[in-house]
Amino acid sequence: MGKRMLKPGHVEQILALRAQLDGWGEPELTGTEIAARMGVSESTVWRVIRGQAAYKQTKKEEQQAAINKGWAALNAAGTTLPMPDLAGSSITEAEIAASMAKVMAKLDVKEPTLDEVAKARLARYLGKD
Repeated sequence: MGKRMLKPGHVEQILALRAQLDGWGEPELTGTEIAARMGVSESTVWRVIRGQAAYKQTKKEEQQAAINKGWAALNAAGTTLPMPDLAGSSITEAEIAASMAKVMAKLDVKEPTLDEVAKARLARYLGKD
């Protein structure tokens, strides 16, 4: 039996097969069994599992995978993020600015003045950064 080249969809399939666990929390399929099912070599399966496969996700796919992993962790923990209802809120712009100033002070971040921003933009425009 000839071995097929690894395609992008194979990565997800290999990881899904490896993620299937038995009653003891161990993978149901060995690397050899996954390789036989997918028609690739066992070493390819292990490279995929270790994230060292020749196929590399695009930056957008990596970011989406990280987002999905984070949401899955939140859902598994039964955690939800409260979303405030600001409709009809009595929060004023001054309160928002004061709150932001407190946060910036705790972060020890100095907010630039308008003059500093203008000078930085001029320097960038003139190529003197």
